[in-house]
Amino acid sequence: MPSSRKCVLPGCDHVQNRSVSLFKFPKNYHIKKRWINFVKSHLDGELRITSNTRLCSDHFTQDSFINFRRRQLGFTDNPLLLVNGAEPTIYRLGLHPPVPPTTGAIIGSAYPPMSSIPTTRETECQCDKMQKVTR
Repeated sequence: MPSSRKCVLPGCDHVQNRSVSLFKFPKNYHIKKRWINFVKSHLDGELRITSNTRLCSDHFTQDSFINFRRRQLGFTDNPLLLVNGAEPTIYRLGLHPPVPPTTGAIIGSAYPPMSSIPTTRETECQCDKMQKVTR
């Protein structure tokens, strides 16, 4: 396989091997446009699609593949195969420069720790009055 065939996404230098599959851009115009928009959203420059342009399997969810489970269980060594209409949605962390936080952003976690959130639920029994329990 020519060395020019690697993942087109910036920062991802994957080439075809036993654990990574490379995929040509689809021929269907609408799906191809979604792939292009996904790549462009992570690209600063111009995107030129050629017959050698590929996107690797790391940018697709597990349900995007026909044979993911069989490969995962070791029943086949065949390359991963995309289902019709599969779209890339994953841009792996660490492959792109971090975006500086916006004003008021909480660094480290999008959610407060569970211990600080009171848990409230209503419980009732047929013979008792409804009571509120807070932990």
